[in-house]
Amino acid sequence: KNIEYPSEATDNGVEGTVNMNFAVDEKGKVYAPKITSDNIGYGIEKESLRVFAKMPTWTPGKIKGKNVKTRYTLPIKFQLY
Repeated sequence: KNIEYPSEATDNGVEGTVNMNFAVDEKGKVYAPKITSDNIGYGIEKESLRVFAKMPTWTPGKIKGKNVKTRYTLPIKFQLY
């Protein structure tokens, strides 16, 4: 919804999926983004990081009712229609 398809990728017909690994702290704040997929280029990774920086607070993980830090991998799919 918040992703703006990079014009360089659109112009070159580039599609792909970026796997974004990140952490969520005990308060639900997302941090430490790392792209773990192969580089697609054409502004795709840069846009993924831009969108990640605007990510809202998440519900933190829980163990025995206590909030804990958790790591996630989120696939971000770029597809032209």
